Amino acid sequence: MAEIIEQGTCGKNGDNLTWTLDNEGLLTISGEGEMYDYHEDIDYDYAPPFVENTKIKKVEISQGVTNIASSAFKECKALTSITIPNSVTNIGIYAFYRCEALTSIEIPNSVTSIGNEAFWGCEALTSIDVAEGNANYASIDGVLYDKEKKTIIRCPQTKTSIEILDSVTEIGDRAFSGCSALTSIEIPDSVTEIGYRAFWGCKALTSITIPNSVTSIGADAFAWCKALTSITIPNSVTSIGGSAFDGCEALEYGEYDNGLYLGNKENPYAFLIKTKSTDITACTIKKTCQALGGGAFWGCEALTSIEIPNSVTSIGSGAFGGCEALTSIEIPNSVTSIGGSAFYRCKALTNIEIPNSVTSIEYRAFEGCEALTNIEIPNSVTSIGRGAFERCEALTNIEIPNSVTSIGYSAFSGCKGLKSIEIPNSVTSIERDAFYGCSALTSIEIPNSVTSIGEGAFWRCKALTSIEIPNSVTEIGEWAFSGCEALTNIEIPNSVTSVGNGAFLGCRCQVNVEGKNENYKSENGSLLSKDGNEMIHAYVNSEGKSIAPEGVNTIKKFCYGGNIKDIYLPITTVTLEEGAFCNAEIENLHIRCEHPEDLRIDEYAFNETNIVNCMLYVPIGTGYVYRHHPVFSYFKEVVIEK
Repeated sequence: MAEIIEQGTCGKNGDNLTWTLDNEGLLTISGEGEMYDYHEDIDYDYAPPFVENTKIKKVEISQGVTNIASSAFKECKALTSITIPNSVTNIGIYAFYRCEALTSIEIPNSVTSIGNEAFWGCEALTSIDVAEGNANYASIDGVLYDKEKKTIIRCPQTKTSIEILDSVTEIGDRAFSGCSALTSIEIPDSVTEIGYRAFWGCKALTSITIPNSVTSIGADAFAWCKALTSITIPNSVTSIGGSAFDGCEALEYGEYDNGLYLGNKENPYAFLIKTKSTDITACTIKKTCQALGGGAFWGCEALTSIEIPNSVTSIGSGAFGGCEALTSIEIPNSVTSIGGSAFYRCKALTNIEIPNSVTSIEYRAFEGCEALTNIEIPNSVTSIGRGAFERCEALTNIEIPNSVTSIGYSAFSGCKGLKSIEIPNSVTSIERDAFYGCSALTSIEIPNSVTSIGEGAFWRCKALTSIEIPNSVTEIGEWAFSGCEALTNIEIPNSVTSVGNGAFLGCRCQVNVEGKNENYKSENGSLLSKDGNEMIHAYVNSEGKSIAPEGVNTIKKFCYGGNIKDIYLPITTVTLEEGAFCNAEIENLHIRCEHPEDLRIDEYAFNETNIVNCMLYVPIGTGYVYRHHPVFSYFKEVVIEK
């Protein structure tokens, strides 16, 4: 008779799910609701309880469990079978990653989402079957598709051959990744996109013809296909991702000057994939080349200049990444696409002109171009991507055309020399950390088209003295103006419905709220909730004194920061939230609460605050209680204040 050898809980709410493992290798999960998803845990201090457990041979999940968490059974290498009930709706990323003994799996009709690489490394898997009633997925010959059979999601790694349906338009990310027994495959002319790592590690694949319906090939798409000797890429392809053919040791390239090319019978030099060596100082690009592949010149540190012919329409992601000696480059107006990190860390590049054929500046396109002093963005560009100009420290000013609608996450972060920038009224959102650390920026005008100012958007813009928030803005994110030390006052319009924690942390600025704002009000320069119960930002005057208004009950997260001589809290204040005084340098804290036992103080309220050097002033008759309080006992000295 089987005996329980291990047991525990694995529920999102603790014991809503329990599990047992017996000496025969049967793992049973019981209860109702969600498994705890460790990939959503910011701290990620420990792994899911079943990871790498080689004792588990069989899993039975009871009806009532609603998900299989990310990495839930990762590297359970003895696992051969699993029963998934019809209550499960989600299978997380890496859920069965490298379950090398798992031979088959059936997806019930309740499942609505399956995470990336859920079945990667399942070397014995022969089929992924889907219940006929499933509204989101389908299975043909053991291969997983979306319901409409337009995307092939995952092919079991034991397959030696497969016929892709004519309905398929996309070969999904990692669809055939690790299918080491696959020797050949025919891609139908319905396919337009080959995804990231689609055929990564298909070690037995010797040749492949890509139909002229395909327009894009993702990063690492054919990487480590070691037996691949030839590939035909049609002229229809407009972009090839970075490292698409890395590790293809047998692949034959066309050579021209210092470049290695792939293509087709009509144009064997259609795509410059990489250079012969990263030590090259120059390279002449073939005039029939139509695209520079991702990472084509990556790491060519001695390359000083290059001419791109007007046959090229696409510059791939990371194409010139790390070309530290490259001082100038002319992009022809034939180019319509510049990929992410295309000029990443081109440290010597001083100026560049983007042609008006380009519609977007992708993520990190010019990140780390430390010498870049000037760049002209044409009015064809509609978006500036994440980190597009991050750490372009020599950039002093930039004009954003009125075609741009969004300024991405960290777009100009760390541009220490940026003194002025004009945001056009076409922009609707300034995203997270967009101007973080632009320490020379003195003023900025936000147009009335903007509805949200993202988290940390102007964080540590130390020279910023004034800013006008238009009546169109409804949301000011956490840390939005944190560390703007020179900012003296700020007006919150009636339109604002949400102000994030720490939005003005470390700013000795007076906040003034328009009288008709339905969510906030200001009093003596401090920002309060409309009812006056919560203080979001505390004003500190020129003498280093901050007096919280009467009636304030709660000091919100990141309310106080910087050097403060005296803080006065009213008798009504009883709640100090996590981080309320985070990183504050306080000389004297005056508390008027006469019943310290009623105080609700988060254990991290004074996180990274110098309380051991801070004097605490308390009402008559409360000294003993404050001196023995679990938080206030750490203060330098408790003094009775009359």
